[in-house]
Amino acid sequence: MKPFFALQLSCILLSCNPEFDQVDISPVSEEVVVVETNNSPPSKEDYTAKLVAWDSMMNADPELRTLHQYFDFSPSAAKSFSTIANESGGSLIKIVSARELNDAIKTIIQKHGEDRADLMLLIDVTGSMLDDYAQLKAGLADIIAEISKFKKLRLAIATYGDHHVDSVWFQFNNFETDYAGAESFINKIKMAGGGDEPESVYEGYFAACKEFEWKSAKKRMVIVIGDAPPLEAPLSKFSMEKMIAHAKREKVHTNFYPILVSPGENDMPGSYKVPFEKVALIDQLFPNPTKGPLKIRMYNEASYQYIIYTVKGEEVLSGSFRGKDEELNLHELPDGAYLIRIRDEKFQVDQKKFILAK
Repeated sequence: MKPFFALQLSCILLSCNPEFDQVDISPVSEEVVVVETNNSPPSKEDYTAKLVAWDSMMNADPELRTLHQYFDFSPSAAKSFSTIANESGGSLIKIVSARELNDAIKTIIQKHGEDRADLMLLIDVTGSMLDDYAQLKAGLADIIAEISKFKKLRLAIATYGDHHVDSVWFQFNNFETDYAGAESFINKIKMAGGGDEPESVYEGYFAACKEFEWKSAKKRMVIVIGDAPPLEAPLSKFSMEKMIAHAKREKVHTNFYPILVSPGENDMPGSYKVPFEKVALIDQLFPNPTKGPLKIRMYNEASYQYIIYTVKGEEVLSGSFRGKDEELNLHELPDGAYLIRIRDEKFQVDQKKFILAK
């Protein structure tokens, strides 16, 4: 082989090797031949220009899929409770977790409570409400504190199950303005079996009204708490129409404020879609810009899932971790601006942007 062609072949072969930035062919010739490749690092000016461009992209808001948690409410319960609320001049609240129950009760009292009002809590205590009732007991002191802000507000508490199958399906106590006994009463309540899904909502209301004399000339309220629809005819001698007519029979109407509780993540019809709550989960994301390693520091120790997106909203990486600190290796991703979205087990989500510049 002629020397000239040997030199050419050597240069071609060596330039294909990624480990070589420069190829020295000095043994063949006194002259040093340098073959430049495209792997040389960018100049400081180019690097700065790219950072400026990526930084401007950090202002972009990619259109990401909204995260939802799906819960199910009984369609018949939702319809019945909504009608009772609307026809009586009250309002319906839907909650998807037992931990929301006490806040829902306090919200109703804050918005609609008045001095010298009458308030009745009418509570489903069947098996599916066990977690909700436990939450009510734990937060009763806060609820009583909210009630106590009003002068001479009368309080009564009634519970119901299914009067066809439960030996103790109804329990009641009128506390008037002496709220001290409410906690003791709540703690002694016996949970009912309930049988199938419908429960004795109408019977519970009318049984309570036999025990409780409505006196307020200003405001009369019933907070109904349950996850199942009312028993209807022929299993009930009462009806929604009779219940609403009874509430409107006097000059001061009784307003119903039902709280419909999700029975859980079931496959029942009537799916209720709730977006994840946006809260501050991420404490720090560093270094930013990063050359590959990205450290995540959360405010709390928990189980998390993450997804990394481009600023165009394209998903490029996902994973999970448990704890308060995590480090990701992003060397395989191309340089650019990104967004990381992190969610926890409580249906809460947070997100932050960062720049990858290797």
